[in-house]
Amino acid sequence: MNHFHHWGLHTGSSLAIAVILCIAVIVGLGDDGRRLLGVVALLLLISFMCGCADVRPRDAAEVSFQVLNVVDAGQTATIAREPGRWREADPVTSIIIGAHPTEAHVYEAMAAYGLAHYAVYRWLDHEDDEHPGQGWGTALGIWEGLTITGKGFVIGKNFSWGIQPWGAHHD
Repeated sequence: MNHFHHWGLHTGSSLAIAVILCIAVIVGLGDDGRRLLGVVALLLLISFMCGCADVRPRDAAEVSFQVLNVVDAGQTATIAREPGRWREADPVTSIIIGAHPTEAHVYEAMAAYGLAHYAVYRWLDHEDDEHPGQGWGTALGIWEGLTITGKGFVIGKNFSWGIQPWGAHHD
């Protein structure tokens, strides 16, 4: 069954949604950030074209969040590598991993965050072939929209401060 039939969407719509979400984050970033996220968007585009032809828009949104989570993990790893230069400024994240986390703590926290995000996504997504359209409603849309926007804001802010994903040590 075509999952998009219920919304009047075609398979390419989910691809367009994923690309638009990635482009929304790229806007306003510096050249290095645009280059990195452009590569991420291209890889996402290729992955959807090469075998995920029946990707639902909400799945594309979840994949987009997870990609942004990896970029955020890379930026936070830079913070961990350069404790004399950077500190974790997000109040919630700094409670979890501290202002000057180790790289191991960064990756553990980001993996847990990604898994928790996916668990909430699966909990809110109750659609199946017998009941199309149920579950992809206000709650899931708000969840994905807010978390993607939040990650995009954090990544953009980090880039504006010069924090690159997996930045080199400056000894």
